[in-house]
Amino acid sequence: DEEHVLQFRAQVGSVVNRFETSDERLGTAKIELTKRLSDNQDLNIADAIIQLRQLETSQRASLSMGSRIIQQTLLDFLR
Repeated sequence: DEEHVLQFRAQVGSVVNRFETSDERLGTAKIELTKRLSDNQDLNIADAIIQLRQLETSQRASLSMGSRIIQQTLLDFLR
């Protein structure tokens, strides 16, 4: 009986070791995947500000041109 208990304990220990190894690997994989996801999704603040400024400048230029065209058209219409 004692031999059976030792064999059973050895089998259980083996299974526990495999689970622990798998758990460590999954933890490492989760950290790596989280890091990759973060690298893909993180925003570079400086680049975002530069892009925002460029878009604002383009919008202002478009609005300015639009108002000049409309102003000239209305003056032509009123004459």
